[in-house]
Amino acid sequence: ASEELVAALADLVPGLLPASWSGRGAAAALTALGVRRLGTADVVELVSGADRPPAWWRALYDALADRPDREALAALPVPLADGRTVTGARGVLLPDKDLPADAATALGLRIAHPEATHPLLERLGATPATARGVLADDRVLAAVAESYDAEDPEPIAEAVLALVAAAGLQPGEVPELAELALPAEEAD
Repeated sequence: ASEELVAALADLVPGLLPASWSGRGAAAALTALGVRRLGTADVVELVSGADRPPAWWRALYDALADRPDREALAALPVPLADGRTVTGARGVLLPDKDLPADAATALGLRIAHPEATHPLLERLGATPATARGVLADDRVLAAVAESYDAEDPEPIAEAVLALVAAAGLQPGEVPELAELALPAEEAD
């Protein structure tokens, strides 16, 4: 264990020993004393129900970044920009600085909380996302295509237009966006 991992887990594990005791030299003595050792999968299971701020998650990811057990790390919780937490990084988008996370979230995309993003999440299957890339996402294009049939198309239009502005798109660059339902002056 590293000092960073022990610091991150200290309030979750009562009686957690210092990181310096985790080496092979102390293993026999700790086993004789009945001390339970935590593997990567145990740590992931332990944090699965934790309600912590995004910065705490980033510190945890940093502490776990060098772990070789990717299979166990695949179930790590990821806090999203909309306040939810999901299990696993697959399907999560890592926001670039130009991505308006609120707009992407409004379109149903799973955007990692900006304060929690870490390179470990990308290694575990999360995808970096820019405003331009999100506009080309099949889910966004489907929302655009279905916007005329939506009960309230205005949130979809606002989100797409925020992404277009952030991406700096020029007319005709993403022709599928022409299908977006926009409100008229008469509120139709």
